[in-house]
Amino acid sequence: MARTYTNSEFEDILIYFTNSILGQNTEEEIAWDLAKNCISKLGFEDCVVYFVDEHNELLVQKAAYGPKNPQEFEISDPIFIPIGKGITGSAAKHARSELIHDTSLDERYIVDDKRRFSEITVPVIVDGKVFGVIDCEHSEKNFFTRQHLKILEAIASIYAVKISKVRAERAAREKEQHLLSIQKELLALKIQALRTQMNPHFLFNAINSIQFFITTGERKYALLYLTTLSRLIRYYLGNFEQDTVSIGEELNLMRHYLDLQSMRYTGKFGYKFHSAVSDYEAAMKIPNMILGSFTEHVLENAVFDNEGSGSVKIKIAVQNGNLKVTALYTSAAGNAKNRLMNYRQNMATWEEQVDLLNRLKGFGIKKRKHLRHLAAKGLSIKKVQISLPITD
Repeated sequence: MARTYTNSEFEDILIYFTNSILGQNTEEEIAWDLAKNCISKLGFEDCVVYFVDEHNELLVQKAAYGPKNPQEFEISDPIFIPIGKGITGSAAKHARSELIHDTSLDERYIVDDKRRFSEITVPVIVDGKVFGVIDCEHSEKNFFTRQHLKILEAIASIYAVKISKVRAERAAREKEQHLLSIQKELLALKIQALRTQMNPHFLFNAINSIQFFITTGERKYALLYLTTLSRLIRYYLGNFEQDTVSIGEELNLMRHYLDLQSMRYTGKFGYKFHSAVSDYEAAMKIPNMILGSFTEHVLENAVFDNEGSGSVKIKIAVQNGNLKVTALYTSAAGNAKNRLMNYRQNMATWEEQVDLLNRLKGFGIKKRKHLRHLAAKGLSIKKVQISLPITD
């Protein structure tokens, strides 16, 4: 016969179970702790803790103590019970405890390792949903009492609170780790973008251009080139850590870069830059690190696709909450990729930067390329568009 507990003993049992789970950090650890204590503190013969597998609509044995547990943290021949089947499955389906005095009279009873004649099963409800079931059996009929049921239901509530806390702590850790991962990837992206915009090839050509202007007596152009280059460098370094920048700043960046290349390719490269952005819109913010790489891509392809000369038309406007940038240029040779490959290895393209920013920050930046062939003229017209969302 099962013993009856005094109110003081009842409270001591609950305190013991509560203290015992303090050091448990996972749902599995909590389940093993619960099963062990049901045997050691309540004098049960067998205790199994099931978890709900929502995807497969099953109860899965996750912890046990007694005959089902020949070795520590090991379950002998674990079984799976469909939700709604058996006494345990019924408790899970209806979120209701069951106290069975004689299992031989209950056709729902499912034999596990051996038949036992008393069963008590209590659902563990976490955040309003059945998370698992505590299932205890005994070889004697009428072993479990209403007091046992009351104790187990109180224990189930204590463990539900602990599981909810464990889940919340794990979610917080995962969120923190995710944010750290995003920060690392964003930093890597910013470094890649800076490396793309300030690559050695660009700086080497810039210095050569300044040297050329000085040696040919074009000191005015040398000073203008040096001033424009310094503005670019100051802008890149000053905005390196920013996630967003003003539209006006980015448009100035594009103009400075185009001016530099126009001076470098004197007589071989030209551009038309049309902006319909108002002063009010110029103060709005857009994602950083994109337009510089975009402009460089367009210019270099325009020049190299045309055997060292070319022109670009760029149109910019704010439409439907986005900054829309469209670039048009012609292509004769169509071999820019091979020409650019040598010094652009290991550098992120502007498309890769867009994809990474969209994934990490959810900006929703859109990009589009269109190619129109003019066979009669041996030319192709390339159209490249990017749409950057205004962030505030």
